[in-house]
Amino acid sequence: MALSPHNLLIVTLNALRGNPIRSALTTVGIFMGVLAVNGTLQVQTISKGIIERQLNAQIAPQLFTWIHPGITSREQAQAIARLGGVIDSASSTWGSFDTVQRNGQETFVITLPVSPNFPQVNRLEIVAGRFFTPQEMQDFRQVGVLAQDAAMILFPDQDPIGQSLLVRGNTYRIVGVIAMKPFEQDEQTWSTLFVPLSLAHARTGQERITSFSLRPTDWRDLDAQQAKLQQILATQFPDRDPYVEHNAEAIAEQQDILILISRGLLGVGLVALVISGVGIANITFASVIERTPEIGLRRAIGATQGDILWQFLLEAVILSMIGGMSAIAVVDGTTRIVAATFDLPYTFQLETAAMSLGIAIVVGAGSSFVPARRASRIEPMSALRSE
Repeated sequence: MALSPHNLLIVTLNALRGNPIRSALTTVGIFMGVLAVNGTLQVQTISKGIIERQLNAQIAPQLFTWIHPGITSREQAQAIARLGGVIDSASSTWGSFDTVQRNGQETFVITLPVSPNFPQVNRLEIVAGRFFTPQEMQDFRQVGVLAQDAAMILFPDQDPIGQSLLVRGNTYRIVGVIAMKPFEQDEQTWSTLFVPLSLAHARTGQERITSFSLRPTDWRDLDAQQAKLQQILATQFPDRDPYVEHNAEAIAEQQDILILISRGLLGVGLVALVISGVGIANITFASVIERTPEIGLRRAIGATQGDILWQFLLEAVILSMIGGMSAIAVVDGTTRIVAATFDLPYTFQLETAAMSLGIAIVVGAGSSFVPARRASRIEPMSALRSE
């Protein structure tokens, strides 16, 4: 008669307590293997966090084009359609570099005519007010959105929203304040006043776009997209000397290095798991030989082959869980200390822990299956005679 799950668990726990050395060796084997694998997964987690933080420190990964003397909106749309793989695009044209004064305060500002979706494409945050709307652009409203650093200088003691700013004889009503980011890591940010692109078109009498930014579907494809867009623009506008660049080259190179490191560490972890599995199998085989009389006695008093098989597998699962959870706790604690010391981005990932624990259980149970199956097939009489 087969044992109930409750009785099977009790028998298994008693067997583990009765063989502390074997239990400890099996647990240590699992611990070392999971330690290596979970440590590798945590390196990958931190690597992704570093890349994410670097991407957030600059404007969104994008292709940036500059075309002299400019193109029309329709020509820009045609080039983008031929490129493909673009989430969104923003347009701009020639700006002016000015020293702006207000109430005794002075700062340098770039007045840049842009399309209304400029903040979304470049992933810039509006910290006060709003950006100008498509309707305001269509109506040629003289509104502006001022960079946060310039707003703090020109409006130190008052809210800039709704205030007027005179630039080159043109008065702009400030409708928003925006937090600027550099084009690439560690580059300088510029104090900018964003104004509707339509104002520049109205003043020049030409609907010209001298530059535009493209957000790709996948920023990792920027190198290929850059080459493709350069070729498209050179073919479409051979007399205008188009220039294309992107702002993720340094991050992409760093990510490639981190991927190689992670793969190397993962290989080491897998080797450690294989070694752990072999060790667990050997320990289990030795345990089967040592416990042959016990197995024969249990079979003689009614234990089934399934009882013996499940007992050995349950022993392996329990020890694997103990070793796996111990390794996860050690890696998490160590990673938190390292992350705090070196200011690295780290949060505990339940998915990573579950994957590591799952690997531990699979390795432990898988390594014990063959010796457990062998134990379940021992004949009671021959086992008792071997005592």
